[in-house]
Amino acid sequence: MLAKLGYKAHVAKNGQEAVSLFKAHATYDLILMDMQMPVMDGLQATELIRNDPTIERQPVII
Repeated sequence: MLAKLGYKAHVAKNGQEAVSLFKAHATYDLILMDMQMPVMDGLQATELIRNDPTIERQPVII
């Protein structure tokens, strides 16, 4: 749906993958985070992203 509107999106299968994607491509305008994911949930993933001092703060919708 986002691609049809002209947005570029990355999809993570779990919270750990989301954190890895974010660290590799930390230029997101917005993060849509699922709260219930395998391996690591959305709250844990968001906390890791927020606590990384090398990453600029991004808006997150959980």
